[in-house]
Amino acid sequence: MNIKLSNLIIETTRKCNLKCDHCLRGDSQDLDINLEHLENFLINVDYISTITFSGGEPSLNVFILENILEMLQRLNIEVNNFYMATNGYGLNDINFVTFLIKMYDYCSDNEITEVKVSNDIFHEPIDLEDTLCNALKFVHLGDRIDERYMITEGRAIDYCIGDRCLELDRHIEIDEYEDEIIIESNIYFNCKSNLITDCDYSYSTQNCEEIQICNFETTIPKDTLIKTLINL
Repeated sequence: MNIKLSNLIIETTRKCNLKCDHCLRGDSQDLDINLEHLENFLINVDYISTITFSGGEPSLNVFILENILEMLQRLNIEVNNFYMATNGYGLNDINFVTFLIKMYDYCSDNEITEVKVSNDIFHEPIDLEDTLCNALKFVHLGDRIDERYMITEGRAIDYCIGDRCLELDRHIEIDEYEDEIIIESNIYFNCKSNLITDCDYSYSTQNCEEIQICNFETTIPKDTLIKTLINL
């Protein structure tokens, strides 16, 4: 049976070069994703509609990004689109920009592919014309707004303009067919090799067993993973 994902979010690193008051993650950590453990999961996956590279700040570890792309190619996993949010400080790193171009070329559709550069009251304004990404049509500035709703996780708990509370909910929307299952909900692979039920949790909350699906420090047979997902 094939496993198809609507949106896989990969926490590539917990390192960050900023300390924003609104960060839902909390304080940065000196931790990167384990590529071997990620492959333990991806060997079970046949298709990804959108892959999202998360952090931390993803541009701080181009080596990880390049290796994830190589893994997708080697495992022959079709990816339609990719998404990344970045603080923009890596937009003049030739290696980072080269990865973005390679990832764009690998995706089979790119209808909703986007690299969104933070552009709010918590970040210094960035002029894309002054970066190596100025010709990349899929790189965009976020809206420059003075107020925003915040997810009450991480440091944002103590610094909120409005709020939006998250509940620990293990429910995942799955469409099951004779020869495939399609995971319609977001699923998140974090730096501790846990697959969890959504991406909008602080590093602290991610430790809660209620939202953890599987850990991939060791391989999990595909049939076992499918049963686990279906029974959530």
